[in-house]
Amino acid sequence: MKNKTNTKPLPIAICLLASGIACVISIIQGVDFGVFVKRFALVALIFYVLGVIVRVVIDRTFKIDMEETQKQQEQEMMESPEMEGGVSDLDDIETSLEEEGEESETESTEEF
Repeated sequence: MKNKTNTKPLPIAICLLASGIACVISIIQGVDFGVFVKRFALVALIFYVLGVIVRVVIDRTFKIDMEETQKQQEQEMMESPEMEGGVSDLDDIETSLEEEGEESETESTEEF
């Protein structure tokens, strides 16, 4: 079963968002160009790695969740035919017990 979540662009999105915020902060602080480039590169690298880690965790979580869901569905499919037969058998048993109960009540009242 293929993972339907599209997490491929997640690391880039996190990286660009963090880098944009770092750029705005550096511009507001009025830092030199060299410091600006170093901050930008460092923030981009750190947040790209964090984005990759987040993507891997999300992918594994959804994969495990999808496998568990698939197993539960397979179990339900295996159990559902048994349940239908079992329910009809139970209905037959209840009906026969009710009939026997009615017969025993009539017999007990006839004795008195």
